[in-house]
Amino acid sequence: MVFLANMAIATGVVALVAGVALLVYSCKEGIGYRVFVRIVAYVAIVISILSLVCTGYYSIRYSESGYFKHPHMMMRGKHRAPCRRGPKGKKYLEEMKR
Repeated sequence: MVFLANMAIATGVVALVAGVALLVYSCKEGIGYRVFVRIVAYVAIVISILSLVCTGYYSIRYSESGYFKHPHMMMRGKHRAPCRRGPKGKKYLEEMKR
């Protein structure tokens, strides 16, 4: 689960860099739609900063509660339907019925 938080932070940083690059490009180039490009750049920057803050906050919160210390396990037992494929095959299904 830590890997997902790292991916979200990396994506937020990429979006922030793209927004800043777009803003710098709109300031340097003499394009006719400069105002539109600046608005899009500022929106991208604000949304990426909010995303980074939110991801950072919840990553810290989950880390403090111990969520990242052990792997997320799938539910096992009678509540889950048995897998019909795999190395155990019919023997596993027969054991589950008992």
